[in-house]
Amino acid sequence: MRVTPAEIARIAGFLDVDPDEFRRAYTRVPEIAEHSAAGDLWLIEKPAPDYECIFLEGNLCAVNPVKPAQCAGFPLKWRTRGMIADCVGMKS
Repeated sequence: MRVTPAEIARIAGFLDVDPDEFRRAYTRVPEIAEHSAAGDLWLIEKPAPDYECIFLEGNLCAVNPVKPAQCAGFPLKWRTRGMIADCVGMKS
């Protein structure tokens, strides 16, 4: 999940952690050069087998009031190849 510097600051504030600590604990460098060049990061995922968002707790978002725009727009504003096959919500 892509997060901008502004979203990082907002989520860090919501979690009451320093933005630099948030970056170290919850983000990684994007694999897409355009995202990295823009200064954006990606949220880390939970370990295999599901690779869920680090903030997904059960079926709820732990940072819902301040979730990134990419999350808020899913699935209507962005999609990935194979999303319907991988996403439980899209299957129903």
